[in-house]
Parts: sequence; structure tokens; C-alpha cells
Amino acid sequence: MEGEIELFDPVTVTFKGGQKEPFARWYPYLEGYSTQFVEAILEKYAPNAQSILDPFAGTGTTAFTASQLNKTAYFCEINPVLQFLSLTKIKIRQLSPPQRAALVQALTETKLSVKKLEKFSQDHSLHQTYQATFGDSLFFNAPVYDQVLRIRSYIDEVTLENPLLANLITAAVLSALVPASRMKRSGDLRYKTPKELERQTVPFIEGTCQNIEQMIHDIRNDVDGLKTEPMLICEDARSLNNISPLNIDTVITSPPYVNGTNYFRNTKIELWFLRCLKEKKDLTRFRAAALTAGINDVTVSKTPTLSHPDVQKIVSKLETHAYDSRIPRMIASYFSEITSIFKTILPHLTPDATIAIDIGDSCYAGIHVPVDRLLSACLQDLGLKQIDHVPLRKRKSRGGMLLEQSLLIFKHNSNQKKKLQKGNTFTGALVGISSNKIYPTRDHRLLNGIGDTLDTHCVPTRANSNQLLHTIWYKHLFLKMDEF
Repeated sequence: MEGEIELFDPVTVTFKGGQKEPFARWYPYLEGYSTQFVEAILEKYAPNAQSILDPFAGTGTTAFTASQLNKTAYFCEINPVLQFLSLTKIKIRQLSPPQRAALVQALTETKLSVKKLEKFSQDHSLHQTYQATFGDSLFFNAPVYDQVLRIRSYIDEVTLENPLLANLITAAVLSALVPASRMKRSGDLRYKTPKELERQTVPFIEGTCQNIEQMIHDIRNDVDGLKTEPMLICEDARSLNNISPLNIDTVITSPPYVNGTNYFRNTKIELWFLRCLKEKKDLTRFRAAALTAGINDVTVSKTPTLSHPDVQKIVSKLETHAYDSRIPRMIASYFSEITSIFKTILPHLTPDATIAIDIGDSCYAGIHVPVDRLLSACLQDLGLKQIDHVPLRKRKSRGGMLLEQSLLIFKHNSNQKKKLQKGNTFTGALVGISSNKIYPTRDHRLLNGIGDTLDTHCVPTRANSNQLLHTIWYKHLFLKMDEF
């Protein structure tokens, strides 16, 4: 059941394959893949696809590719930073030529203001939330920190006049924050070494202006725009359980790898700048809402509700050999939660739908965790039929064990769907799902009155953890677009 490895260039299955693509290069999402990778999957496994879902969208490569191919595109993404970037790009790419030209002109003029930040005061509330969230941690040198606080004030001023322009400036800043800081995103977010500080630190204003230049180029040359509007159908894919059937014929996704990486911690600086972090507990709340893929995601409240015998064998080995008791719990929770998520996807699939999953295996305490094989076993128990397994790329763990990135291809068994609805297979608790039924409409952002709510706090709570984000910048971006 081995696929043709020549079909996929190993470079296209990583962010490097798309880092120079227009719009994709606006933010360096290292866990992403390229447009070419999505196109190759569609060509080989789903040539007649019309409705595509990515439940772990990242910066939206699958959704944007589907849209450019004139297909219906749905996506889910729980990280507010990645949501913000995707939704901003969607709005930009739907502009008419005159609107696009006006925006390019406004961006060009913006560079002059960005270079004269001394005219703007520091954002005192942003400084307070930094102290409340990060304490004495020094992520920036003092002059850079001063510039970051001032550009926040500048963006707020622009928002009053031109909210879409403000969101573009924000996107340019988000991409410039880490390169200008004392931090480096290398797997996890960590402090730069002295040599890295000297060689790899990009001046904040220079980096922001470079990002604006890229935006100007991409917007000016985006002649075709989007053929369909990608729809953020819900933040947490587990909430798909509350949405009427979407008739999805293809799923293309790359779930978080169970490799210890903390995906929210990696974007904590950007989350802070977007005012999504106001205290230390906020980051914990975000992690609690996410799929358990890192050691720090493990909490007492995340008790695995589903267990496959093959997964349990690996968990038992890790309980004996792992150097941290959270590791076996992480593995158990990961497969329980990801199985639950795909269970919520099944009712949305058409008969004979195709599911393509990009995944990588892991290693802990010298014990190989064959994520591809274990995930396949869990999904086949849900009634999906595996039709291909394509090795994509080899890599090594920190301990030197050879690991592999793979593409798993499944077909939906519509007969099994009936069994699932009768409750003859897994029954797992889905965390934090509202009891209110949600029905997709053309303007999904106005569901349940969210579009009429102006809330500047985007941290998940019991009340809003699975609602669409409705922060002040989303209010401006989506409800005031007609004023542009």
C-alpha cells in the first residue's frame, strides 16, 4: 500500500516549499506546507473535489489553494494569531481593483509613519499586560520594546480611520516581532545565543517595513484574487459536532505533531501584541483548549476518553521508561482527542470522501511512537479505509533515531457512518462544546449574534471558548469593510 514517493518533492511538504509564495510569506509558520503539496494531493487522490475542509488550518494554505481552484473551502483554527492572518488575507484578496490600488497607496504612505514612531506614545495597557503575563522575562531590548509599544498606539489610531489598513500593519508587525526580539523560533521559542543575537536579530522598524513592502508587491500583483471565499466555520474542530452537515468530499490537513512543541507558547509574543494575553493564566487557558500535542499541554482535566489497544501498548512502554510522567499521558490524550475530532468530522463527509493527513512520528526515551500507524488504526476503527501511505521525508530525533513524515490517505465508508450514528463504536466526551446548534450561513461571522458583540478580550472562557473570535480588530475588519 505504498505510494509513489516521487509524486511529492520533500521541500513542498514543509514551510520551505511555500515561504516565498505570495501571501504565504507574510508570516513564517514553520509547521506549514506549500500550495504545490495541496495541489498534488488533489490531483492524485481527489481530482473531482468540490468541497474541502482543513480542521487544523494553520495559516490557511489548504483553504487558499482550494479557493484558487474555485472550490468551496472550510477551515478551523484555534490559534487567534493564525486566524487573524488568514481572515485578513481573505478580506484583502476579495477587494476590487480600485480598492486594492487604494490600499497599496495607503500602505506605501504607512512606511513613512512607521519610521517616525516617536510621535506616538507608548501603549500603557500593553505594557501592563506584558508585565502581568511575562513578569521579568526580557524578550526585547529596551529600544525595541519602546518601538513595539509605540507602534501599537499607532495601529490603534489607524484603526479609527482605516481598519483594514490597520490589520495589514498588524500582520507586518506580527511577522517582525520575533526576528527583532531576543528570541528565536527553532522548534520551540527560545532565547537566542550571543552569536545568534549578533547575526540574526533584524531591526524592528526595518523588518516591519520589509514586510509591508512584500504586502504591497503581493496585493498589487494578485490580479485573480480568490475565486471563492474560504470560510472559518469554527475555531475548534471539535465544534463541528454542533454544525449541520457540510457535505465535505475532501479533507486535507496536518494535525499538530505529537512532538512536545507547544504551539501556543511559540506564538505567545504575537498573542500578547494582539491583546489576547492579559495574565499568565491566559496562556494556560489557550493550551487547555488545544489538542494535547506537547508536554505542557497535559493537564489533570484532560483525561483520555478513547483508547485503542495499539496506543495503549506504547503508553505502557512509556510509563515504564519515560523520564517525565506527562509523556505517556500526552500520547494517550493526543490519540484520544484526535480520534474524537475525526469522529465529529464524519457526519460532514459525503459517501466515498477522501481524507489526506500529513503526519510525523515521534520518539521519547528511546521508544519509537509510530504516530502514522497508530492514527491509522484509530481512524480505521471509526470506519475509514486507508488506501495509501506515502513516505514524504526522513528526519532525525534529538537522540538520533530516524523518524519519518508521512501522508495517510483514507476513504470514507458511508455504510460505517450509519453504525457510528447508532453508537456502535467509540463514544468519547468532546471538551467545551456548546449545546447551541450552529447553522452555517453565508456570513458565518455573524452567527449567534457574534458580529454584534464588541469584545476586546479573546481568551477562551467557558462561555466563548468555541465561538468565533470577536475582538475589536475582528469587529473592525469584518463589520466596517464597506467603509474602506
